[in-house]
Amino acid sequence: MRLSQDIIYYWLVKKLPVQFEKKNELKIAFKRPVFYEAGQDISETVVILDGDGLKSLIESRNHGADTLFLCTKKPNRSLRTIEGTVLVVESEPSAVSLFNYLQDIYNQFDQWDERLNQIYYESGSFQDLIDSCEPILTEPILLVDKKFHYTAYSKSVESIISNSFMDENKNSLPEVVNDFISDSSFQELYDLPDIFDYAMMSPSGTDEMICKNVFDQSSYVGRFVIQLSNDRDEFIKIYVRTILAHLFITADKLYQKYQSFNLKEVALNSLREPLLQMLQNDQHSAEQWIKAAVENGWKITDQLQLIQFRSNTRYTKNVYTEYLSSEIENQWQCCICLNFREQLLMLINLDQFKSVNDKIFYRQLPYFLRDSLLVAGLSRLFSDMADLKAAYQQTEIALDFGTRDHPTFWTYRFDDYAFSYLLKNSPGVFDVHQICSEKLLALRKYDTAKHTEYYKTLLTFYNCRLNAAAAAKKLYIHRSSFLNRLERITELFKIDFNSNDELLYLGLSMLIIERN
Repeated sequence: MRLSQDIIYYWLVKKLPVQFEKKNELKIAFKRPVFYEAGQDISETVVILDGDGLKSLIESRNHGADTLFLCTKKPNRSLRTIEGTVLVVESEPSAVSLFNYLQDIYNQFDQWDERLNQIYYESGSFQDLIDSCEPILTEPILLVDKKFHYTAYSKSVESIISNSFMDENKNSLPEVVNDFISDSSFQELYDLPDIFDYAMMSPSGTDEMICKNVFDQSSYVGRFVIQLSNDRDEFIKIYVRTILAHLFITADKLYQKYQSFNLKEVALNSLREPLLQMLQNDQHSAEQWIKAAVENGWKITDQLQLIQFRSNTRYTKNVYTEYLSSEIENQWQCCICLNFREQLLMLINLDQFKSVNDKIFYRQLPYFLRDSLLVAGLSRLFSDMADLKAAYQQTEIALDFGTRDHPTFWTYRFDDYAFSYLLKNSPGVFDVHQICSEKLLALRKYDTAKHTEYYKTLLTFYNCRLNAAAAAKKLYIHRSSFLNRLERITELFKIDFNSNDELLYLGLSMLIIERN
C-alpha cells in the first residue's frame, strides 16, 4: 500500500522532531523508502537523504518533482532547485534507523489494507472494519444508521458511549436525537457526498467530528463519525480524513454487498422476502422459504406464531414501522418483522426464541406494548407455512373483535375470539331471518303478538345447559310451571327436544340472533 505525505508526516511526528522544509501539495501516494543513489528512478518514492546524498541530489538533474525527500540532517544550502517535498528530521537520526521505522509503518498499513480486503471477501462485518483501524487510529470511530442506531463503534468509547449516547439496544437516546434534529445545520449534512467536519456544543465544550455519509442509490443510509479530542492540530485532522477516505472504499463496497449495516438484518432479509411473497399468495416462494429457513437454523417443525401490531386507539400515535421493526428484532431473537399492507407483523419462532433477558416471551410482550402504545393480535401456533395466510387473517380477527369487546387489553389471542367470529360469519350471505331456525323465528313472532316470553324461556333453558330446575330458578317460577311452558312450546312450534340436530340448530340460531 502506498502512503501519502500526510500519513508519513503524522507517524514521523509521533516519534521524531520533524518539519517541512518544502511542501509540494500534489496528491501523491508514495512507494516504500529507499536510500538515495544518483541515477535511480525516484518517481513517487520516499527517498532518505544524508548530507552526502543531499549534495549529490542538488548537483543532479533529477530534482524529484513527485518525490518525498527525508533529510537526516538539516540542509546548510538552498533547496530551491529541489521540486519535491522535503522533510527534515531535526534530531539527526541514522539513515538506517529512519529507514527501518518507515518500513514498519508501511508494513502496518499493508496489514491493514490486507485486513480490509479480507473483511470484504470473507463476509466480515462493519464492526470488523472499525476494529481493523485500531492499530493506526487513536480517535474513536462510530457508524450510525439513518435511524440513529449505533451499528458499530470503536472499543475505546464503549464505556462512554453506552452511558452518554445510547440505550441498551444501541439506539441513540431521545435527547441526543433531539439535539441533532433541532440543529438546522445538521439537517443540511445528509446530502454531502464528501468527507466533512461537524462541530456541536456540549456541556464540556465543543465536540469536533469528521464524518462521511453512506449512500445507497443517492439515498442516505448512515454515517461514519470520527470524534476528535479538543484542539487537535490540523495535520492530525488531515491524517484522520485520509484514513477515513481509505476505510470508506471498503465500507461502501461492503454496504452494496449486504444492502445493510447489520449482518443479522441481512440474514433476516433472506427470510423476509419469501414471507411477504407467501402472504401475497405466491406459492412458488415456499421452496425459497425452506432454503432460507434452513440456512438460518430454523426447522420445518418449529412452532411459529404471527403477531400483528396496531396503534392503541386510546392514544393518537402512529406506528413507526421501520423504527419498531428494528426495536423488536433487537429485543427478541428468532423473530422477523414485516411491513405488509402498511401493517406491522412479526413472525416468531417460539422453539428457538431466546430473549435478551432470557424471560418468557408472553411476559415481556405486554410491557413492550405498553411502552410503545401498541396492541397486538396473536394467531394460533403453526408449523406449516401453508397456514401463514390464515395466521394473518387470525391476527386481523383477534384485533377487530378484541379491541371491540375488550378495549383496555394489550394482547388479543385469536382463540379467545374464534367462536365470536364463527357466530358472526355463520349466516354467510343470508340475513338472520333467512338462515336461522324457522321454528325459533315463529316463536319470536308469537311472543310479539301474544306478549308471551317463550323465547326468553327457551334461551334461559339453553343457557342453563338444558337443566329445567336451574332455568326455572333463574326465571323465578316453579319447576312445574317451567315444564308446562316447555310442553306448550313443543305443541305450538313442533320442537323435538329429543333430536340432537334440532337442539344444535336452535342453539346456534339463538346465538346468532343474540350476537348479531
